[in-house]
Amino acid sequence: MQEHCLRPEFTYQLLESLQQGENINLIGPHGQGRRRTLQDLRSILPESWRVFQMDMRDIEKRKSSLLNELFEQEKIESISNIHECMSALNETSIYHLIVIHNFDLLTDLNVIYYLNEIKIYPYLLLLCVSEEKKTDAALSATDCILPMVTSKQLLAEIKLRDFGLGQGDLLLLTSFLLQQTSPYSLLDTKPPAWFSDGLWKRGA
Repeated sequence: MQEHCLRPEFTYQLLESLQQGENINLIGPHGQGRRRTLQDLRSILPESWRVFQMDMRDIEKRKSSLLNELFEQEKIESISNIHECMSALNETSIYHLIVIHNFDLLTDLNVIYYLNEIKIYPYLLLLCVSEEKKTDAALSATDCILPMVTSKQLLAEIKLRDFGLGQGDLLLLTSFLLQQTSPYSLLDTKPPAWFSDGLWKRGA
């Protein structure tokens, strides 16, 4: 397994599920490294796969639509509806992974029903990403709960970032991060000097 994966076992399980044709709804709270997990997943995807990434938050801000975003990324012309789009992508015989961030913001049931039809196209795969599961979800996909990052995974990540800490501080920092609500976000957003200079100890 590749060392750069934050959650190696989980990431490879995701890939295996996609390769088996499952549509996935990845659910995980803020700050646990959802986007990092997706970056790791992209790094181990077969090179022939094409990936489309869309974010419902951005789409809402631009008052756009999933279909328009897909057309824009694929540069599809002379196609007027989602069925033609899916069929055109499938006919290429190249696997296309459609990733939708902040899926929980999508409320249009018609669009969700279109997404459910992705399963009938062997070369189209769907990976939705949400902070929480909808109790009345209409999406036909396998719910996949992002596991909490472990001390072993955090320690490996800290070592990879090379803050110049001794073994004792490495263990203390790992313990400190595990006590935070959003451990990965804290690790990812604070400047390196915050860790290397021991400023995090003031909150320990």
